[in-house]
Amino acid sequence: YAYRGDSYDQLGQYQEAIQDYDTAIQLDPYYADYYGVRALAYRNLGQDAEADADDAKACSLDSLWCTASFYYDNGMEFHYAENWSMAIEQLTLAILEDPEFEDAYAYRGDSYDQLGQYQQAIQDYDKALQLDPYYADYYGVRAVAYRNLGQYAKADADDAKACSLDSLWCT
Repeated sequence: YAYRGDSYDQLGQYQEAIQDYDTAIQLDPYYADYYGVRALAYRNLGQDAEADADDAKACSLDSLWCTASFYYDNGMEFHYAENWSMAIEQLTLAILEDPEFEDAYAYRGDSYDQLGQYQQAIQDYDKALQLDPYYADYYGVRAVAYRNLGQYAKADADDAKACSLDSLWCT
């Protein structure tokens, strides 16, 4: 049931996925993964209260479900599905669990950028750069956000810095 639920989830058939996860939970109510994956399906349907309850249950059964990596992985799923708001929510939870999680800041910045919230994106890129000032990509994506705000001098400076750190940014 759980694997079929995963298949339904991948197809975007979240209601069907939830039904299969419900059955899996009835058969094994102490397996945290079933609650965790059902929570993601609920989130995709906008049923946040149900998702929060399942997240809490998964976390109570297995502490691995309440780590920064867990929230980051969820955030990345939403990011790649272009569900920017949910990506921001999950990446924020990852940051709350681990305030030094530079990739969580960078991808949350990307999600803000996709929503046209360039100031918030720049703040996240700033934090990622504070944690790793030698990673060219952070300068490159911040340059795009600056350019979207019409701050061309800052964008050009970031482009130059990205190029100095990684020649792939020099094209």
